[in-house]
Amino acid sequence: NTPAGDVVYRIRVVERTPDRLVIAVENTGSISWLLLPLFDPGGHQFLYYLEREEGNRWRYYSLARARVKWSFAFLGAVQSYINRAVAVYRHLTGIPTDREPPPAP
Repeated sequence: NTPAGDVVYRIRVVERTPDRLVIAVENTGSISWLLLPLFDPGGHQFLYYLEREEGNRWRYYSLARARVKWSFAFLGAVQSYINRAVAVYRHLTGIPTDREPPPAP
């Protein structure tokens, strides 16, 4: 259930041990919105990592990648993702978020 309609994703377990789980997800067909092709098959991908820290504490992180077919039409969306990623990085490392200008104005 997305703005682009129904999308089918392939889910693959890349690694599974008692202390680590890695899952890969990618679209299996083309994704279009308002008749504009957005992603070819495999163009919208995610990796999810779960790792045991100690006892019942787990660490979670994920990566996302998108190969947009019409990148010039979605430049604002790409800039938004860059700014969000840098904001999270600055927050986690203790860098003041207002010290430097946004990396993608």
